[in-house]
Amino acid sequence: MAARDDRDTRERLLRAGSELFAATGLHGATVRDIAGAAGANVAAANYHFGSKEALYLEVLRTQFAAIRDRLAKRAAVPTTAELQRLSRPDLERLIEVRLVTMLEILVGPPPSVYGKLIQREMCDPSAALPNIVDEFIRPQMEEMRVIYRHLYPSLPVADIDR
Repeated sequence: MAARDDRDTRERLLRAGSELFAATGLHGATVRDIAGAAGANVAAANYHFGSKEALYLEVLRTQFAAIRDRLAKRAAVPTTAELQRLSRPDLERLIEVRLVTMLEILVGPPPSVYGKLIQREMCDPSAALPNIVDEFIRPQMEEMRVIYRHLYPSLPVADIDR
C-alpha cells in the first residue's frame, strides 16, 4: 500500500508542478505551493524529486513523453524503407499532420501545459533549456529532417534545417 501511496503522491506532485510551472514558470513556482496544490507536504516533493529543478525536469520529460506518444499515434515517422515507398503526397501529408499536431500542442486551442511551459522557458530560460533542446527539440527536428530528405533529396541539409 505504501508504494501505491508513493506513486499517487509523486503523480499529484507532477500534475501540480505542471500546472504551477506553466502558470508562473520555474522561478515563480515554489515547492511549498506545488506541495500544497498536490495535497502533499514539502518533504514529499524533496523525497520524490530532490529539488524543484529536478521536479521541473521531470515535468518536462513527462510532457515530452506525452507529445511523442501523440505524434506516434497521429504521424509516426516511418522506417527508411517505408519512407522510400511513400509518394510525394503521402510525405507532404505526413509533414502536415506532424506540424498541425505540434501547433495544436503548442498554441491550442486550448493551449497545452507543454505549450505554456515552453513559452515561459523561452521568455525566462532556466538551466533546463539545454535538456529541452537535447531531449526533445533536437530529436523532433531530426525526425522532420528525415522526412524532408525523402521529399527533397537534392536539397542541402542546411536548407532543410532552415
